[in-house]
This record gives sequence, C-alpha cells and structure tokens, in this order.
Amino acid sequence: MKISNFEKYIVENQISDEILIKLLENINETLEYDFTSPRKLTDEEIDYEYFDNFIIEFIESSVIDQENTEEECECHDHHKGHFHTHDNKNETKEERFNDSMKQVHIMAMYLLRDGINYVDLVQEGLVGLVKANNLYSENLDFKKNKLYFVAKEMMEYIKKQSIERKLAFKQYIQAEKEKEVKLKLSPKVRLKERDETIKKAETEKKEEHKKEIERLEELTKGLFEYFNLKYRLSVREIEVLFLYFGLDGNGKKNFSDIEKAMGIPLDMVDKILKESIFKLSVGNEKIEI
Repeated sequence: MKISNFEKYIVENQISDEILIKLLENINETLEYDFTSPRKLTDEEIDYEYFDNFIIEFIESSVIDQENTEEECECHDHHKGHFHTHDNKNETKEERFNDSMKQVHIMAMYLLRDGINYVDLVQEGLVGLVKANNLYSENLDFKKNKLYFVAKEMMEYIKKQSIERKLAFKQYIQAEKEKEVKLKLSPKVRLKERDETIKKAETEKKEEHKKEIERLEELTKGLFEYFNLKYRLSVREIEVLFLYFGLDGNGKKNFSDIEKAMGIPLDMVDKILKESIFKLSVGNEKIEI
C-alpha cells in the first residue's frame, strides 16, 4: 500500500489498534513510500550556520550499526521507495526492535511536515514499533506490518498537532476581536474632549482593525489543516541523510562516497546535508500574516 493512501485513511478516520490489526489481515503488502513534494525554503529562511549537533547525535545514538550477514540484509531502494528485507527468523524481540529503529528515522524523514518536531515524531514512531513488536510473535508478520504501526502513530501525532495549532490561532483571533470590543466600550473615551478629526481617526482605526481580523480569518481558513502542512524534506535530501548516517546498516558514508553514489558534486552534497539538518532542527515554518 502506498503511504499516501494509508495517510489519507488514517487522517480521515478514527482507527484503533484493533481495527488496524483486522485491516492488516487482508493486506499482504508492506507499506511503500511515496515521493515527497516539499515546500521549498527560501535562502532567507535557511540559516546555514544553524547546524544542530543534537539532531546528529540523536540519529547516530538511535541508529544501531550492524554488519550485513547472509541471514539478514536491509536496504532501502530510494527509487521504488521501500525496503528489501531478507528475514532472520531467529531474531529475538529485542534484536528485531533495535534493527528496526533505522526505519523509524526514515519514516519520520518522509512524513516530517512544517510545524512538527522531528525528535517528537521519531518518539511517536517508536511507540508504534513497540506495539508491533509486542503484537506479532512471528518475525515475518512483524516485518510486514511494523511500518503500518509506526506510520499510524506518527500520522495521528501530526493530526493532533494540526488541530491544536488551529485551535490556538482561533483563540488568538478571538482575543483580537475582544480587544476591539473593549476599545469601543472603554470608559476612557471622552468624546467631549475630542474634536471631529480625532473621532474620525479613531473610527478609521477601528475599521482597519476589523478588516485585519477578517483578513486573518480568511487567510488561515485551511492553513493548519493536516494536508496543507507542507513536507519538509525532498527525496534527494532524504537520500543524502540516508547515506550519511548509514541508515541501511552498511555504515556511515563520507562526502566522497555520497558523491559517487548520487552523482552530485561535493559542494552540492555539503549544501544538501546542511539544509537537511536545518530542516530536521527547525520544526515551525514562518507564517507571514
């Protein structure tokens, strides 16, 4: 199933873990990534000096490097958007959980949207991974279904965040409306002491305030809806991060390795990596209102 179709289903419905389990009984395919179409950040929005080492340490400390063996080899096909997995049926629950943490990071990179914190999104995904690990005793079932649980937790988190942001902005607008009412009823207004010019200026100011509130309401009607939150990372940025952090279990790649693998010059590798780390470090987009 394409991740975009699953996302639409999750966002539009209230799906419990029990319902998801029943749904997966009729799905014989693993979850497959779609290509993302992110909002392009401007040069003014990107601070190239802001290279958050915490994000780098967070990914590196969470991703467990492992040597490929004949029993298991996980590799991500960037062009087809899914994992090829050779299963090791002898894995313990702890081992298969640790081996899957890389995939949680990749899922978070694909689903990351404006206004969402990357670290929080990964943590939500780990909750889904724990659920899948506890639910499925057979490794084959776990490997087929785990990304559905990871994605579900992340999508529900983004959905919750979008609702909370929308509510917060509505409260802000309501406060602005009440500020206008207080201005109209203010006991400090002493009309006898004001000439016609001052009264006219006050009336115009109130009218401008009213129009500004109406403009904000119109502008933000769908701004905080789930599917109006833009993706943060492009496929190429995810590919660079994937190689740089060794998310395929083959170890970290240096800039020269990435240059050869992706066919892009070193300076472009450096630029893409810095922009990607910046996007992982900064969740909130700038909303010009």
